This record gives sequence, C-alpha cells and structure tokens, in this order.
Amino acid sequence: VKTEGEKSYFKLKPQVPGPPRKLVIRIENSKELLDTTLLKDAGAELEIPSLEFTIGSERRRHIDSIYNQIINAYENLEMHTQLLGEDSEEKAKITNVVTNLKALLDVERPFDLIIHDPRGLSEFNPSEKVRIEAPDEDR
Repeated sequence: VKTEGEKSYFKLKPQVPGPPRKLVIRIENSKELLDTTLLKDAGAELEIPSLEFTIGSERRRHIDSIYNQIINAYENLEMHTQLLGEDSEEKAKITNVVTNLKALLDVERPFDLIIHDPRGLSEFNPSEKVRIEAPDEDR
C-alpha cells in the first residue's frame, strides 16, 4: 500500500494459482474487522461457521475489509427479504441470519472466518493471524 495525500494505491501481485487451501482467521475485536483486508478469489467461498453462513463464489475477485465483506452480505440479504412475502417462512429464516450478521459486526465474542480457496489465490492482509490448512474433502 502506498499513500499519497488522501489517496491510497495498492500494488497487486500477479495471480499464480496454487494448491487448494483453507484460510482460517480468528476475529477477536471490531478493529480487526476494519483493519484486515481480504482479497477473495472469484472461486473462493467465505464461511462463518458460528452462524452456519457462507458467501458463495462470485464471478470476479473481491477486495475489501472483512467488515465490508460482511456488511455487503448483510445488505444484500436485507434487500432480498423485502422481496419475499410478509408471512414467508424463508423470510423469517433470512431475517434471523441478517440479525446475526449485524450482531457479529460488534464482535461481542471471537469468531472464526474461513476462506475455502480452491485455486490458492485468496489472501488476508495483515496475514499474521491466518492459519493455512488443507481443504475439506467435501468442498
């Protein structure tokens, strides 16, 4: 990261696919949500096991703070619930997930965030707290 005045510039490394892997980071406070950047590869999935919640793969890579990754999911789900009928069982379930995602942003207790990265192209910055593990057999 290079900063000039109020502008920040990021220099991205060339993408060279690696072996499949799982990146695990333990979030212990809200500052870590804001200060940790995630480069999530297009084929990677973000999982929050404590909520049984997964953000699936996308068509392009996504670079943002962990906080913004979670808030984007929260906002997308909240918009989706508005399209569902008032008495929908699906709406009630999604509303519960939305509530839990919003509460997660306060980091009242530590939680794990997992990136399932089949091409080995995702990364966290800073990466000191990240554990790299073998991918799950069922993914």
